[in-house]
Amino acid sequence: MAVVKATKHLHDLRLSSNDVEIIKVLFRIAYKENDIHLYSVGTRERKIVEANMCIVNAIRRNFSFPLTLIGKVMGRHHSSMVHYLKVHDSFLKDDDKYLILFQKLNTAIKDYLRYQDEIMALYKSANTIKDEIIVKLRCEVENLTFELESLKVIE
Repeated sequence: MAVVKATKHLHDLRLSSNDVEIIKVLFRIAYKENDIHLYSVGTRERKIVEANMCIVNAIRRNFSFPLTLIGKVMGRHHSSMVHYLKVHDSFLKDDDKYLILFQKLNTAIKDYLRYQDEIMALYKSANTIKDEIIVKLRCEVENLTFELESLKVIE
């Protein structure tokens, strides 16, 4: 639920649906790793600030988004993004947990982009109806897996 709250505005931004999905994956990973709950979203608790900082730096490293857009993605002013970029290197050096999370986010982006290439290859095949169904089912499996993990956390 925390991810839903943190990403509900993404569809209002000028982002491709692929970019929105990748960003949601980043939130899922970072919030799960840092044990972020619904009530923490929008606060200045250390664990959510660090998770958001890590997401910002992963987006900045892998996409050519301007800081104002990244700020809108995060629901913060772009000056906060500048601060996140400035302190990122010291966190990488001093905080092993942060480093591991940053590596996971970068790996997730690269894997997702690789996965997108496979999807595009499927669309180019002769049997596009079958391919579209495969793509939809893969996305549905990801969403159901996430929902299942959310339910396990609640229990």
